[in-house]
Amino acid sequence: MQMKDVKLKLVEANERDRLYACPAESVNEESPYIGYMRFDFGHGNEFWHTWFDGNNILKTVIFQKKFQEVVDFMRQNKILSTFDAMLDICKKSEWARIDTNVYGFKIIENNYIYYLRCSIEKHDYSYIFCYQ
Repeated sequence: MQMKDVKLKLVEANERDRLYACPAESVNEESPYIGYMRFDFGHGNEFWHTWFDGNNILKTVIFQKKFQEVVDFMRQNKILSTFDAMLDICKKSEWARIDTNVYGFKIIENNYIYYLRCSIEKHDYSYIFCYQ
């Protein structure tokens, strides 16, 4: 399946805690928190990433496929293609600023919600937190 679009939405004030890792003691079989991907752009054009598990029951093959589609779309369509591309999106989205150098976005796709926390400091990590 080819994605047509990913819409970056506002993270409401009552959702901002979802832009940070869920404490391990809060994760159980009933938790909607699937896990998160930490990433950075290396020297600007690279894409280094690591996955951290949350509720493994929800980390299904279907989720992994859908998450890969979302990440691939953002990588191919200038949202996360390079550090400069991400910086440009953030600078054009002042409504998404949550701190001096941090922007937060919400992406709703199928049965999943992704919270994207972008750091506009070079060499800082950015994150995608995944929920069902």
